[in-house]
Amino acid sequence: FGLARLIWPSMQKSLSTPPPAADAAAAPQQIAEIIPMPCVIVDAKSVIKYANPMADRVFGPISLGSLLFLKFRAPEIRTAIAAALASGENTSFEMLERSPIEQWHWVDVCHMPPNLALFFRDQSEARKLDRMRPDLVANAGHELRTPLASMTGFIETLKGPARNDAAAQERFLDIMQQQAGRMARLID
Repeated sequence: FGLARLIWPSMQKSLSTPPPAADAAAAPQQIAEIIPMPCVIVDAKSVIKYANPMADRVFGPISLGSLLFLKFRAPEIRTAIAAALASGENTSFEMLERSPIEQWHWVDVCHMPPNLALFFRDQSEARKLDRMRPDLVANAGHELRTPLASMTGFIETLKGPARNDAAAQERFLDIMQQQAGRMARLID
């Protein structure tokens, strides 16, 4: 609930006198305007009341007055809003949007009576890194196995048939040194 949970209560407390009704309705929108992440404000029926410029930039144009579920098709969003409305508590969930490109977002659903505010934090890069990590480990393991197998073979030869062959020992040690250098470069 990070930023939303921190900003909204402090904004409410900073108001020393109750604002006029028109200003009270505008307060959530003013807060959403300055937040550097997509924010969409919906009513209890999930009708979009406001979307900040960052939401329009990230998700494309958002039609005010339309149902949130027409813009965001993830079933988790429907479940989270229902849970937040039923419990009266803030909630969070992870959402995958596949169109126009695959985007992962951590979504905080926060009460801003009488509305709900949805704050979207992009997790796409973190997800890509999570998928790349196993590939990197597998590739690094493969690349390290080849010179290691070569060095193991030369060590066995030096202990066995080439034990007393000075020329072979010199040649094999040079190759082993090259392979060790290759492994060091791969690790670096």
